[in-house]
Amino acid sequence: AVIKTRIQTEKPPVKSTSEMIKKIRIDEGIRRGFYRGYSVALLALLFEPVFMGTLEITRTFLNNNQPRFISISQWDIITSSLSAGTAALIQQSFL
Repeated sequence: AVIKTRIQTEKPPVKSTSEMIKKIRIDEGIRRGFYRGYSVALLALLFEPVFMGTLEITRTFLNNNQPRFISISQWDIITSSLSAGTAALIQQSFL
């Protein structure tokens, strides 16, 4: 992903993937050039279970408390939206 992004944004443009790899290796080094941002991605991965757990808990709670005047299909949309929003809010508060 690093190489693809750099190829797309490089001015002046590079001609090939191998040229971009050489340029990154020479200019920034292997560790700093290729693994920049890697720790943040790993940290975000650790909080994925928080997202899924919150999503399922919220969805279960809402499904157990469905009002009678709302149809099942409408309630599914509402439940999914509220569950995903709540889970995203909880996950982002950790990051």
